[in-house]
Amino acid sequence: MKNLLSVLFVFWSFILTSQVNQDSLWNKWSDVSNADSARLNAIGSLAWHLHNEIPDSAFHLAQLQNKLAKQLKADFHLAQSLKIMGVSCHIKGEYNKALMYYLKSYEISQKINDLKGVAACASNIGIIYKHQSNYMKAIEYLDKSLTISLNTNNKKQTANTLNNLADLFNEQGDYNEALNYYNKSKIIYEELNDQFTLASSINNIGLTYLAKNELDSAYSFFNKSYKLYIKLDDLKRQAVPLNNLGIIFLRKQEYVKAIKNFNKCLEIVKMKFPDKYIEANTLNNLGNVYYKKSNYKKALNYCLDAFEISNEIGSVEEIKNSSLYSYLIYKALNNEKKALQMFEIYVDMKDSISNQLNTKALLKQEYKIKFEDNIRINKIKQEKEKKLLNKEKKINELELQKKEEKIYFFLSIFISVFVLGIIVYLYRQKIIKSKRDLEIQSDILNAVIQGEEKERKRIAIELHDGIGQMLTSVKINLESISSMTPEFETDINTSKKAVDKICNEVRSISHQMLPKALEISGIIAALEQLLFEFFEGTKITYEFNHYGVKRIKLSADMKLGIYRIVQEMINNIVKHSEATEVAVQLLKNNNLLILIVEDNGKGFNFKEKVNLNKGAGLSNIKSRVQLLKGEVNFQSSPQQGSVITLRMPINE
Repeated sequence: MKNLLSVLFVFWSFILTSQVNQDSLWNKWSDVSNADSARLNAIGSLAWHLHNEIPDSAFHLAQLQNKLAKQLKADFHLAQSLKIMGVSCHIKGEYNKALMYYLKSYEISQKINDLKGVAACASNIGIIYKHQSNYMKAIEYLDKSLTISLNTNNKKQTANTLNNLADLFNEQGDYNEALNYYNKSKIIYEELNDQFTLASSINNIGLTYLAKNELDSAYSFFNKSYKLYIKLDDLKRQAVPLNNLGIIFLRKQEYVKAIKNFNKCLEIVKMKFPDKYIEANTLNNLGNVYYKKSNYKKALNYCLDAFEISNEIGSVEEIKNSSLYSYLIYKALNNEKKALQMFEIYVDMKDSISNQLNTKALLKQEYKIKFEDNIRINKIKQEKEKKLLNKEKKINELELQKKEEKIYFFLSIFISVFVLGIIVYLYRQKIIKSKRDLEIQSDILNAVIQGEEKERKRIAIELHDGIGQMLTSVKINLESISSMTPEFETDINTSKKAVDKICNEVRSISHQMLPKALEISGIIAALEQLLFEFFEGTKITYEFNHYGVKRIKLSADMKLGIYRIVQEMINNIVKHSEATEVAVQLLKNNNLLILIVEDNGKGFNFKEKVNLNKGAGLSNIKSRVQLLKGEVNFQSSPQQGSVITLRMPINE
């Protein structure tokens, strides 16, 4: 089963082959009258669409693209050709070659800042390192791919890399982390409506649940994957979930259903779309089913067929499985000689797998040495090619270099001056734009506040002229009642007091919304009245001091702004501060009007309130101060009271 898992979990970063007009692409490449870029695109597309089905042909086509790209110094197509060559080797299991091509493509993609190409190559490099059991390197490159994909909003590559990371965690037995990454990638595939890759992703989730022995969950995902492949009319890939469904039924001892699914899978991979790995695994599974049903003859036929195919493809895991099942069957048939032969093969294969696990470190070193040898050989070849260059060509290059240096010198001076001019221009434009934005913001803020004040005025007039007059009329009517019983008189008196209280409340609200004292007596009197009305009847004692303000002729906007700011501050103190003492100072210092409001309450964290959007009152204060072209400073901390200081410029 382990070998099947590895077959089903690979090549997530490769796009599924789609139907393309291959003849058209080949003709476009073959026609030398076409633009070089069009020819490179055509041969690259053709190679890519063939890589999954015919990797050798794809490799050859990518070599053609690579050769022309080198001649034209077309780095993008050069990186693309190297990636396809790497993919082709990857599919064939030639991991060292694949890694070499991927790394070259990765380097060129970085050089030309092709982030999409960098992310794709990094993901593929991570897969190779995983195959080579170099998990640290695998995680390093997969993490690079994921970071770039997220930063560039490349959702397809993000999903592919998440799948590759999930594959890595699966191989290490960290199934919960694997499921976490598979589910993240599944959500993205659903969002992109990438049905083919989604079906594979769903199957992989099922395999993870199977590894955890959660059979019902595994069955659900395998079944979803199978139905989706049927919907997509993809017969070839139906084989994978069919085989996996058979394994579920085998473990549940539902042998009839297991045989039905295994036979369907076998029909696909044996007759229509040959796949020796899945065929060997499915034959072993059928042999296992019939062994459990005690149909030893049929079981032996399937297991021997699996044994033959496994040897043909060199699958140690499936040789181990088929030899184990054959041993058990021969033993049941009392064929001790054959049973012993198969048991010896099983032990050898088991030891081989164990040795592979125990020598991972040696394999990693071997891969590293081989890769470094390839790099070294390439460097030697390049050095030999350089030595074979014509001497005359070198001289011409040196002369040309001198001419170019002169041109570059004068050109660099011109560019430097030009760039400096652009920087100065952009800086000035930025300053102008900032001023314009500030003015627009100020105009918007002014319009909002003016609108609020008009609405306050309208409501105040409505309260005074509408509700106030109606309450007065009610009071007069109550007082005009003459003939009444003692009980009724008591009720009338109670109603009169209630009406008086409502009248006073309406008058207070009206004055707060439209402070007449501000227009009639000025800012000092208006603030004194405001403080008195707010703190009357509370346990808070207050002190109001002012210096040099009465001699100043303030604009109507500034008086109203200061009034509203103090009103907001006092309102916050009464509602939230739990203060017992409040001090308010308004004073003139040179060309500044300074307002200081201090309390001994429980204080607050200004940044926290703003970040949590709980400081609407504080934001209103800042907005009004900004409109008055002033600045505000909040000094407060929990249980330490607060001091709010405003400084606003005045023009006398």
